[in-house]
Amino acid sequence: MGCLIGNYLWISLNAFVMMLTSVHGHMIIICIGIPIVSGVIYNLRKVYVRRLILTGIDKVRSEAKALLRMAKLRQMIKNTSFANEKDIILIGLVNLHMLECQNLNCPCKNENDLYDVNTESFIKRDSKYMHNPVFLKYLVKEKYGILIDKFINSSLLHINFATYLFEEMKNVHSALIQLGMAEKKKPSLQQQLTIYRKKFEVAEYIKATSKETKAEYKHLTDLITFEELFNKCKAAIEKVVSLQIEFWAQVSNQIPDLNLMHVLRKKIFEVSRKADAHWNALCEINPNYPKALLTYGQYMIEIRNDNQVGNKLIERY
Repeated sequence: MGCLIGNYLWISLNAFVMMLTSVHGHMIIICIGIPIVSGVIYNLRKVYVRRLILTGIDKVRSEAKALLRMAKLRQMIKNTSFANEKDIILIGLVNLHMLECQNLNCPCKNENDLYDVNTESFIKRDSKYMHNPVFLKYLVKEKYGILIDKFINSSLLHINFATYLFEEMKNVHSALIQLGMAEKKKPSLQQQLTIYRKKFEVAEYIKATSKETKAEYKHLTDLITFEELFNKCKAAIEKVVSLQIEFWAQVSNQIPDLNLMHVLRKKIFEVSRKADAHWNALCEINPNYPKALLTYGQYMIEIRNDNQVGNKLIERY
C-alpha cells in the first residue's frame, strides 16, 4: 500500500511538472522512477518495522503499532533456524524478555513443560529450550496478554489474540473467551463480522474434531454461561471480603454491636455458600480455567484459611 501511494504521488508530481513545462521523454522518467520510489519506500518500511520490533512493549503507543509488532513476531518464529539476522534479533528479544519479565507464570520462568499441539506431546527443557518454536509460541502469547492489559479497550487486539490462540495453539476455550471480550469492547461492524466468522470457524473445527474422536470435545464450554458464573463468583467473593472487613471492624471496637455482628456473620455464611455454589458450577463447565483457579485459590487461603485446598488450586493454575 505504501508503494502504491508513493508511486501515485510520483506520477502526480510528474503530471504537475508536465503542465508547467514540456520535457521530452517524460514517460521514461516516470517509468524509471517507479521502481526507485518502490525500493525507497520498501526499505524505509523495513527499517521502521525493525525499530518497532526492538522497541519495548511499554513504549508502544498505539494499537496499530502493537498489532504490527505482534504480526512481525509471529512471522519471525515460523521456520526459525537461528542462522540469520532475523533470528539473531529474535534471540535478543527472548533474552531481553527473560531479564525484564516480572510474571512468575511466564514460560521463561515456569519450570513446567510446554505442550506442543503439533506433536501432541510435552517438550522437555534442554540447552536450546529458550529458542524452541513451542516456547516462542508461548512467549508470543505472553506478549499478547501484556498488550491487551495496556490497550484495554481494543477489540481488534482481542480478535487478533483469539485468532492466534485458535490457529497456532488450538486453545479453543481461551479463543472463545477472547472473542467474547472483543464483543464487549464496542467493535465496528467489520470487527463484528470478523468475530462471527471466527466463531463459525471454531464451531466447524469442533464438529470435525468430534467426528474424528467420536466423543465430546472437552475443551468447549458454554462461554456465556461460564462468564456469567465467573462474574457472579467474583462478586460473591468481593462481598464476603467486604462483610469480613465490616465484621472485624466491629470486633476491634471497644463496645462492639453484638446484634450487628450476628447479622454480619449470617450474611457472610450465606454469601460464602453462594460463592461455593458458583465455583462448583464453574468446575462442571471447565475445572481448569487459570483465572478462576487463581481467584478461588486466593479466596480459600486468605479469607477461608483453608491453605490445603487453596494451594492445590493455585498449583493447578
